[in-house]
Amino acid sequence: MAGAAAAAAAVGGAVNAAASLAPLVLVLHVSPGCTAAACGPAARALLGLALSADALFNLLLGAGIAVLGVGMARCGRAWLGGLGVAAGIATIPVSLQVVSTTAARWLAVAAPLWLLFVAWSSALLWQERRSEPEVRHAPEAPLARAG
Repeated sequence: MAGAAAAAAAVGGAVNAAASLAPLVLVLHVSPGCTAAACGPAARALLGLALSADALFNLLLGAGIAVLGVGMARCGRAWLGGLGVAAGIATIPVSLQVVSTTAARWLAVAAPLWLLFVAWSSALLWQERRSEPEVRHAPEAPLARAG
């Protein structure tokens, strides 16, 4: 469950990262070759592509964090799990930013929640790793030589 949730967020992030270059393509390659009126459709299309990819990222990130929150709650971390579920659910509506500026503004609520969830869960994982006893392995036996 955690692997699928992390994979969803990672795929959304990769798509968002690739599409976030669309405005750069607009500035460097499209707009120098045409007037503002002629570039309008291409500009709207490239910016729409970037916005749509960001919306997909917010949808997948929100769903992934919500699923991770459920997993945390099931593992005995109810407060952290609840925060994850709340952060995920708060992030999902941001994916409607392609049709609503109100949805885009909702990121002001969602982002602090998922930042807190990620920071807190990362700190717990780091603390657990530090408190694990160091495992020492026995030296390996030399290889037997064939006679």
